[in-house]
Amino acid sequence: MKTLFFDKAFVRGQWQQGVRLAVQGGVVLSLDVGVACGDAEHVRGFAVPAMANVHSHAFQRGFAGMAEYKPAGQSDFWAWRKAMYSFASKISPDHLQAIAAEVYLECLLAGYSHIGEFHYLHNAHKGEEKEMAAALFCAAEEVGI
Repeated sequence: MKTLFFDKAFVRGQWQQGVRLAVQGGVVLSLDVGVACGDAEHVRGFAVPAMANVHSHAFQRGFAGMAEYKPAGQSDFWAWRKAMYSFASKISPDHLQAIAAEVYLECLLAGYSHIGEFHYLHNAHKGEEKEMAAALFCAAEEVGI
């Protein structure tokens, strides 16, 4: 368990003075407002709650740049969708884990605390549904989000 102290933090919809919180494994165990630092680690600056990315398509990071330029008359949503599903059908659980870990790490570094993966790769990977989903969980665990 780690105890942190903030001079100022955004808590319950407003700025509060003297905020101490105990965290373990990314979970807030306790939060006290209007208290002294005590033996907590004093974090300089202020704190705001982390954001949650509630609609990620992590695998599409691996597809970036593959469908942006098409010949005239072929550049529409359906052409993009066909190219995206073609890509999706070729990646393995190991590929997905590597791609998702990169995306999730960037989210974590940008201040996000959670990922809600909009996962539909199981449509392209009959027989590997559990492995594809597990790859996403492993990627999140790997980077700590």
